[in-house]
Amino acid sequence: MLNGTKLRELYYRVIEKGERPLSQADLMYLVGQTRSNQSSVLNRAPEFSGPIGIIGYPDTEHFGYPGSNVWVPELHKRGVSDEHIVLVTGSFVDMGGKEVIHTLSEMRALMRYARANALQTVLLVAPRFHIVRAFMSGVLALTEHYPELRLYPVLGTPLNWGEESSHSQGVLKGIRADFLVEEIIRIYAYHGQGNLPDPESVLTYMDRRDA
Repeated sequence: MLNGTKLRELYYRVIEKGERPLSQADLMYLVGQTRSNQSSVLNRAPEFSGPIGIIGYPDTEHFGYPGSNVWVPELHKRGVSDEHIVLVTGSFVDMGGKEVIHTLSEMRALMRYARANALQTVLLVAPRFHIVRAFMSGVLALTEHYPELRLYPVLGTPLNWGEESSHSQGVLKGIRADFLVEEIIRIYAYHGQGNLPDPESVLTYMDRRDA
């Protein structure tokens, strides 16, 4: 059973870390978002002088997330050149005979890329309502593939909480404030399935990483 008190502790710790000024890193990774939320992560890219990682496939909109055919031009508009854009592949998984991309598969692809390229530090960018689950997924994936990696959460730029939007492959629709509740429900559900770590494990990782 997931410990709600520890999840609350983790939430506030991730938010506090995510609000800090950007640190040096080998890569900034922008977690996939729907079109209505993509500006939150894309707008952080110009603040970072190093490589920017994104989902490495074009034409993925039918999975709910715009692919590289959309995000590369969006990064260009923000002054990010091609030589700074990293296309991270390997995020497709089979679910019931259908290929999909979800947060955990995306994080596993990121960790395989980080290990293959001997990255030491990665900044993980997601909107406020998504950052905790994304970071928990990242810690699970690095535990599986690359425990030495130092992963840091970064909050995307603020979005209007009262605005209608979509999230989670586009299947969630409503105002963004509602997504916080939906994300907590997903954290409990995915943890129960074994697809997210215990909050205590993530807190321990953060302590060890920052030691």
